Amino acid sequence: MPSSRSNSVPPRVDGVGLSFKPSFHQAVSELNEPNLWFEVHTENYCAVGGPRRHMLSQLAERFPISLHGVGGSLGNKSHNLGYHLKLVKALVQEINPVLISEHVAWSVRNHEYFADLLPIRRTHEAMNILIDNIDCYQNAIGRPILVENPTHYVELSHDVAEPEFLLEVAKRSGCGLLIDITNLHLSDVNCGISATDFIEQIPPHVVGEIHVAGFDEDPALHGRLIDSHSQPIPDSVTNLLRNAYEAWGAKPTLIERDANLPVFSELLLEYKQLRAIREEYTHDIA
Repeated sequence: MPSSRSNSVPPRVDGVGLSFKPSFHQAVSELNEPNLWFEVHTENYCAVGGPRRHMLSQLAERFPISLHGVGGSLGNKSHNLGYHLKLVKALVQEINPVLISEHVAWSVRNHEYFADLLPIRRTHEAMNILIDNIDCYQNAIGRPILVENPTHYVELSHDVAEPEFLLEVAKRSGCGLLIDITNLHLSDVNCGISATDFIEQIPPHVVGEIHVAGFDEDPALHGRLIDSHSQPIPDSVTNLLRNAYEAWGAKPTLIERDANLPVFSELLLEYKQLRAIREEYTHDIA
């Protein structure tokens, strides 16, 4: 379906980024890392002013910013995106982010909001709903977005395999993909969905960004892994990330950390370690 998107070209980003938290503000203000970029959750800033919004504006003057939405609920149609997208558009115009992303998930039903990004059943009807919502989002902000693959905790009945589903969504909507490597690993462990097969089936040109993070094991669920973003990146995820770099090249890569926050200096060490790994794969595939 056609889209009336802006002809403006967003700035480009490369290298490794970090999740920004207000508690990091003082340390970041003293930082000199020219290739670093930061991600913030869109909804934490699009509906507020005052010190929080001013803090983001200051950050955007020094570093590229990625906006990562968690409230779009693009996987279902029981809500109205209109007001939300007005707020997002205003933030995009102010910050001029290098990347804008959302999730292949749903979190709203009959005006009730859930504190989770719930995976959708990959049916053809669900695909059409997702594409319509992505198109609405992109038309509202005047730019293409990336959409992120979900974590799977239980097996659902699907009509379309996940790589095929995501590629068709990208083709028909004009969006790109944000591939969360940790989500792939957790889905592999939790549901037996092969992470390496997934990577092999996704062509490099459609991948705009990669996420990596640590996770927790839920002892009550017999070893099921939880996408908590609360730990350093484990070797299991780093090894899978290397596979992704081999397949796609050194795409922009974000370290997610949303809980159990360390001091910023510890996170910066993890950033430098991942940057060194990424630099091994800086040959250009796509």
